[in-house]
Amino acid sequence: MLWWLVSEYSRDRNQSWKKVGLSATSIIAGKELADLTRIIPGPVAAAAFLDRIVRLSDSAKSQIPLVSRRP
Repeated sequence: MLWWLVSEYSRDRNQSWKKVGLSATSIIAGKELADLTRIIPGPVAAAAFLDRIVRLSDSAKSQIPLVSRRP
């Protein structure tokens, strides 16, 4: 999972996250992270991983909340 994050490369699209675009990145990154998760409920840092991948997108100009915090 860490190699996926560090490589900054989509496994499904076979290209850099910078070329994928914000709309597709928002969906595909979540799917790829789920594919890499072996133990449920997944890594504690999943929200941070997805945040980093979405920020890599060239079209990510504003902040987009990825996970809502429950009280």
